[in-house]
Amino acid sequence: MSAANQPCAQRWGVRLLVIAASVAIHGALIVWLMDSRFSHPLLPPSEPIAVELVVATPVEPEPEPEPEPEPEPRPAPIAKPEPPRPAPRPQSAPPPSSGPPVHSFGANQQWAAPPVVPQSSEPVRSRPVSAAYADTVKSRVTANLKRPEGSVYKPPPGYKGDPGDFKRQCYIPYEITVDGSGQVVSYEIDRCGDELLDAAAEQAVRNAGPFPPPPNQGAETYVIYGTAIFIN
Repeated sequence: MSAANQPCAQRWGVRLLVIAASVAIHGALIVWLMDSRFSHPLLPPSEPIAVELVVATPVEPEPEPEPEPEPEPRPAPIAKPEPPRPAPRPQSAPPPSSGPPVHSFGANQQWAAPPVVPQSSEPVRSRPVSAAYADTVKSRVTANLKRPEGSVYKPPPGYKGDPGDFKRQCYIPYEITVDGSGQVVSYEIDRCGDELLDAAAEQAVRNAGPFPPPPNQGAETYVIYGTAIFIN
């Protein structure tokens, strides 16, 4: 072989060597791929999976709470009737501000004349008189009212003043009933408990009559109320 053909032969030898190496590499790759494809173990068939169907039970809604009953309204309190007011007491003279003690009987000072009954067409048995006629009767009783002797308290030991300073005091209401001519039909006194003063008041009532005829108001008798007062 000539020197000119040696480089050409060398080039072909290198090419063949490269081709052979490439083929070997590709063949090994193919063998590896084939081996890895068919070398995987087959998975066993999967067992059937039991599926349990659960039917959901519908949940009933909770009942709404019943509304609380409204409280019944309390009945309005019944107004109690006011008690009748007591009749006004008759005015009396005030006791002295100073001086010896006095003996006063106050239980009978609550007398009061009954309310005036309105006139009616029917005849009535008794009726209070007018204020003017009552003043006439009471003034006559007062004119006959005399303080009896001895109606004083016993002065304390060593007292040298007037024993009359210890006069006993008393209020004695009375009631006089007269007919249409002014004659006394009956009388009553509310005794205070002092025998001397009670007797003097009764004597004044008896001695005051007869009285003038009262105004005719269609009644058989007429009633006058007054009070015998022992102060001075």
